[in-house]
Amino acid sequence: MLSIKEIRSLSDKELNKELIKLKKELLKITYELKTNQREDTDKPKKFRRSIAQIETEFSQRQNLSGAKVPKAESSQKVEKKTEEIKAEKKEKVEKKTEEEKPEAIKETKEESKEDKPKKEGFFKKLTSKKEDK
Repeated sequence: MLSIKEIRSLSDKELNKELIKLKKELLKITYELKTNQREDTDKPKKFRRSIAQIETEFSQRQNLSGAKVPKAESSQKVEKKTEEIKAEKKEKVEKKTEEEKPEAIKETKEESKEDKPKKEGFFKKLTSKKEDK
């Protein structure tokens, strides 16, 4: 992690590289924390702070120059990749919970789906009774 003086001395390309590196490392650390592979819980806070400092430096440079500082394509790719990874992990967790359910529960769910009366037939019965009266 860089100090503020070091951040200010870097070029835009170097800052982009550092930002991408920090985001990847933050993703890795948060994953390790959630899977109980890491015990030092203050690391993510430090990484988020460094990321915020770099992003603040970008916005300050943008305000001073008046021109937009383009967001790195690679950082956009990293953000997309993190979203994909999160979605994959969520799917895996859902599959695991489905597999862990006892067979009896699965069978009762399937049986209950078959036992439910069809709404169309019920509605037709009601309308036919009204017509009969």
